[in-house]
Amino acid sequence: MMVGSRKLRGDHCRCSTFDAGGGCGEYFNSTAAFDKHRTGRHGIDRRCMSVPEMLQAGMALSSTGWWLTERRIMAAVTRGRSAGAAIGTDPSPGHAQPPEAA
Repeated sequence: MMVGSRKLRGDHCRCSTFDAGGGCGEYFNSTAAFDKHRTGRHGIDRRCMSVPEMLQAGMALSSTGWWLTERRIMAAVTRGRSAGAAIGTDPSPGHAQPPEAA
């Protein structure tokens, strides 16, 4: 299925949940990541987590824009990154960044 400019295949998904707050429209690399971003009780106060809430929960945004259940350490050089660079720390415009340390 093609959504916007991203091709959804395998277990990739996009939030199109229509609740009181509307679906967030974010892209997830797995059903587990999608499920993790939903919070609250079904039929009562179920909603999508905000970006800061997802980051607080340990989720990370990959360099390709897919939300992951957790930050992962890369073992090899990929797209100009050095070995051991963390996914979810992409400084490119449009990518979520972890909150600044206080």
